[in-house]
Amino acid sequence: MSVAPVTRAAHPLITEDAATQGKGNSQIELTTEYGREDRDNELLTASVTQAVLSYGVRDNLDLILGVPYLRLTSTSADRQSIASGGGDVGVDLKWRFFEQGDLGIAVKPGITIPTGDRNKELGSARVRSGIYLVTSYTPDPWGWHLHVGYLNYNNVEGDRRSLWHLSTAGWYV
Repeated sequence: MSVAPVTRAAHPLITEDAATQGKGNSQIELTTEYGREDRDNELLTASVTQAVLSYGVRDNLDLILGVPYLRLTSTSADRQSIASGGGDVGVDLKWRFFEQGDLGIAVKPGITIPTGDRNKELGSARVRSGIYLVTSYTPDPWGWHLHVGYLNYNNVEGDRRSLWHLSTAGWYV
């Protein structure tokens, strides 16, 4: 007879939290996103499924690896093109440098490595970087998270070169 270990799950949030896995612990996340845009008589759709592995290097430090799979479709009146495959891989560190009672503060720098096929528009062909400052306040049964982030897309084709990101989330259990 075998017994599965106890696991914890939380609702997926776009907002980062300051919690880390703890030394030797790991977490696997599977996420998916879908987008659709009508542009000049052409329908563009994109879906991204990503596996994210977080590993506790120390009690307050996680190593995070994100591996995406993309499917891009372009449909017009006379043609349809589909590209799919692996996208650019992300590598992040999350360091919770302050913890006192219910308050935690972390910093999360990361890079995205250009592993996706640029010719199929599955990757950027450039290393990109970013950093988040994360605050979590979690007095039971409430939780509140806030992060501020900066992403450097390193674009040269007229697209947005960088992005500031602000996000917050709360819960009641």
